[in-house]
Amino acid sequence: MIGITVTLVLVLTGGTDLTTPRGTAEAALAATADADHEAYNKLLCDPDDAVGATEIGRFEEPRIIGDVTEDGDRATVNFSVEYEGEPRNGRVRMERKADGTWCVDRFSAVR
Repeated sequence: MIGITVTLVLVLTGGTDLTTPRGTAEAALAATADADHEAYNKLLCDPDDAVGATEIGRFEEPRIIGDVTEDGDRATVNFSVEYEGEPRNGRVRMERKADGTWCVDRFSAVR
């Protein structure tokens, strides 16, 4: 049954594994790298946090740094990117939804 659920999630989300915090963070970073606000907005926990086409930053060379920190229904992951030609670090905070998938609660810069 779990295999079927994972397969359905992968099919319905275009191959992205939202059943793990890492997969969700990778999907969010990919959406920002592509400046794909629609894909990014689908990952958000709160639809009121949605961004428009001109509001999404375009990250270059996004990559996750280290391990995902998971604490119950919350998780964080650190990442690095190039933004406007400058290296930047940040953090994605995620929450687990009732259906077992993860969503993006907050993106934040880390200095």
